[in-house]
Amino acid sequence: MQRPAAAAAHSEPAPSTTTHPPSVLPPLEPGTAIEPPAFSRRGPWKWTDYLACYLPSYDGPHDVGTLTLELPLPEPYSRYELASPMQRHDGRPILELHPTLMTIFYPVHKRPVEPFWRRVLPIGRMRGAEPRLRWITLAQIQGYLRFASITSWKRWLAIPPLLLALGSTKLPTRGGAPICLKKDAPEDGGRRPYKLVIFSHGLTGNRTCYSQLCGRLAAQGYVVAAVEHRDGTSSHSLATAQIGGRTVGKSVGYVDMVDVSPDTRPDDYLFARAHQLELRTIELLAAAKSLASLSRPTPGWKALRDANLRVRGVPGWAADDGAHWSDQHWNTPPGEGPVPKDFPCLIVNSPGFTIWKQHFKRLQELFIIDRNKSNQLCLFATLGGIIHSSFSDLPVLVEWLWKVTKKLKLDSQKAIQIMTDLTIEFIEYDDAQVTAHEEVPQKEDTAGGSEGEKSRLERFLDLHKPDPNYRNYEAHHHQDSLESIQPGKLLVHFKRFF
Repeated sequence: MQRPAAAAAHSEPAPSTTTHPPSVLPPLEPGTAIEPPAFSRRGPWKWTDYLACYLPSYDGPHDVGTLTLELPLPEPYSRYELASPMQRHDGRPILELHPTLMTIFYPVHKRPVEPFWRRVLPIGRMRGAEPRLRWITLAQIQGYLRFASITSWKRWLAIPPLLLALGSTKLPTRGGAPICLKKDAPEDGGRRPYKLVIFSHGLTGNRTCYSQLCGRLAAQGYVVAAVEHRDGTSSHSLATAQIGGRTVGKSVGYVDMVDVSPDTRPDDYLFARAHQLELRTIELLAAAKSLASLSRPTPGWKALRDANLRVRGVPGWAADDGAHWSDQHWNTPPGEGPVPKDFPCLIVNSPGFTIWKQHFKRLQELFIIDRNKSNQLCLFATLGGIIHSSFSDLPVLVEWLWKVTKKLKLDSQKAIQIMTDLTIEFIEYDDAQVTAHEEVPQKEDTAGGSEGEKSRLERFLDLHKPDPNYRNYEAHHHQDSLESIQPGKLLVHFKRFF
């Protein structure tokens, strides 16, 4: 993996891609006083506004707001040279750096239940309503069909019914709603920040297709930044670029091996995946640094924060100590050393991935064998009754299909609830350990628990432990029976607590 290119003695090197501020803002100079630009929270009317249907709302003490940002790559990532030699058939590089695109899910105040007529009639929902994010676009549907190797003429036959069924689906979020400030603010009058989670989607994913998972974390009091990767694994993404002095949209679609020219195509597709992971790493590091800068702005970022976030209706948004932690530990360029051995790690598998022997063996090597004497907080478990796509929104939309095929045995929303609750308990447990290490007195019934008492995380695992009397439980260590783990229960393969 290459390091950021060193500057030449006589001039600055040309960046690998054009970077620019978000499209809603003019170029900014450090310390420049600017008026907030005119901004409409409501875009043009579209057909989806008249036929909109919504994904299930999130359970939690908060409603959920969304804010979509495309931020320029900060230094040193804007000058990073990707190691990928892969090129398209016309000579263009397969992988390029683009500005970071993310949708931020954050907690907002609960509002009163809307009247029945407004909830039922689309026109009622539109009057005075906050903008809602679409779950999928036509270009993303085309990307999914391409990933499924559906040929061009069959693709056009499949698009109309899919667009009719999914095109009007929206997220149950409130675009641009003011963030909910925490009640237990510090005595000095400052804001108590929220914890920040940076979310990275899987193959053919995007920033909205895991909205049930991200939204429920936000409803529980977390700020979640869902990054949309532009490494060729997303179903489709639209980046902004400067061409001929104009800002234009640049399509970044799903990349298949057939898109790579024969001269630069690796023999093993896993080498291509390694190059994509390099780009993903840069995108995540850049997102962490940008979000940390927004929470503790330097002069160059102050105008951006004040203008962009205030205009979008989120005057109180601030990242958290998580962003501060990210800024300290993830600022170094990739490749400058291994991941610290005490890096906390939570792994939740579907049964299908657990019986994947090669994958399971690799996880054992990374987190059990290689680190058997480390101080790493680690939990590795399988959730019974789910399929691999249960982590996304797909089972929520077509749950009947998976249940008909008998592959899905656990209600999709129940699965999301267990996964998010486990994630929260793990994060709070880690925070409690850090607090204890700093010798700060803990309150009773904290996430870490008092001496001689089980922590909340351990009690959660006990609550979701498989029933010994459940059929096939005794044979769970056999490969063929792992898919018969009791639905809704967590089979713990390995844990390292302190």
